[in-house]
Amino acid sequence: MRIILEELKKIIAELIKHPFEELYNEIIKFFEMLPNLFDEEVQEKLLKPEKEILDSFGLIHANLKDPLFLPEIIRLAEDIKEKNFNEFNRGWNTQGYYHYEHGYKIKGIIRELEPLAEIVDKFRSKYSVRKARIKKVEFIEIQFKDYDLLEFDEFKEVINKTADDDILFRTLPILLRTIFENLLWYIFRDSLARKHKTLFFNPNKNRIRDFSQLISLLNELKDNEFISFSKNTINSKTIEKLKEIQKFGNWNVHEIHSHVNRNFAENWKEVINYLIKSFLLLYKNIKGRNLEIDENRLVIIKKKLGLGDKLKKEIEINQSIKKELVENQYQVKNLDVSINGTTLFPEYNNKIYIGVKAVNKSVRPIIINSYGFELVKEKYKVVISPFHPEHRPICTPLPWKLQDGEDCHAYISREAFKEMMIEHGWNYPLKIRGYYRTNDGMFYSDPIDLLSKKNRI
Repeated sequence: MRIILEELKKIIAELIKHPFEELYNEIIKFFEMLPNLFDEEVQEKLLKPEKEILDSFGLIHANLKDPLFLPEIIRLAEDIKEKNFNEFNRGWNTQGYYHYEHGYKIKGIIRELEPLAEIVDKFRSKYSVRKARIKKVEFIEIQFKDYDLLEFDEFKEVINKTADDDILFRTLPILLRTIFENLLWYIFRDSLARKHKTLFFNPNKNRIRDFSQLISLLNELKDNEFISFSKNTINSKTIEKLKEIQKFGNWNVHEIHSHVNRNFAENWKEVINYLIKSFLLLYKNIKGRNLEIDENRLVIIKKKLGLGDKLKKEIEINQSIKKELVENQYQVKNLDVSINGTTLFPEYNNKIYIGVKAVNKSVRPIIINSYGFELVKEKYKVVISPFHPEHRPICTPLPWKLQDGEDCHAYISREAFKEMMIEHGWNYPLKIRGYYRTNDGMFYSDPIDLLSKKNRI
């Protein structure tokens, strides 16, 4: 069989040599372009490590030159083509990479290779060809990003890898409990009136309430406040399954002897995906409703959740904590941001750079997630990428934990910014200000006037 496969590879490679090489080059050019993205919104959507992108299509880099992976490579190319067309305006280029031009080129290559990709796929199916990197069916199949819940997609990847691992599958019930706890927390937080927050949030411990309490609250709301939004997908069976998940999760948290076998993921997959879909449908319909619970029902709900006098005590403790925080305002985080347009690196490349700098002037650390500068009048943010080959030696890597008194630097060459000005039709002088996006919010510098290099600031 190995000999047959090698011969087939040679035949296919000869048949598609030119377009296959062109497609490989287009994929590589796209990956090389990504670190150069300056638009903040586009960067957040597209800037991911090459490994992560390839993995989502069941590929590793070596597969890009293997004709037996042609179906997966074409799906990747189709995705790149769509990104070039959908995320950029006609005529837009990123450091010389013209998106529409490359999009049309990839479209033509795909059209030429698709017939052969179908043949390769049929051959693989007929001879049960096992490949090293064909994407496996995921345990959780839902895309949380479709509901603006990107943080759940990251956690979903942890669950999917755990479900497929011959050892780590034992921890799957714990992870499932965590994801359902947080789904319930998001549903209650984003749908109920703020005055009901203590039903699902413990102000004393400053965290969401126990899973059992969240399940009880859902049980109380499902046939009343939530019923018109859930389309009858949240019912008594939902509550039963959540209690089972809670039970398995508790067992596996507190005992080293696992209460699940290797078939746990397979047996629960359909149920888990149905529950998540039901919760996401409810979340989509109920988000931002600011629902209020009738006072008479509120008394009943508090009693069933084991609150009441206990809740009153929690609120009193929380108010005491808030008072203490107010008295210690000196600990509030503060980041001093500055900007200049004439930074020189004679020992590096002797170019002129726009530089932004931040200094932590608080007693606690601040996490820097991104940096750049904003065109004040145009309301346009220019993201400086620390992944760009030219920026890497002179920019602070991200994310970065900035301790008290430490500073963080970022630079972009005036030459690169000039290209952006031409693309957007901007002219000097420009009023700009530096910004840093942190775990404690946005911080800005005072604005400055950026002049041409002949009239430097």
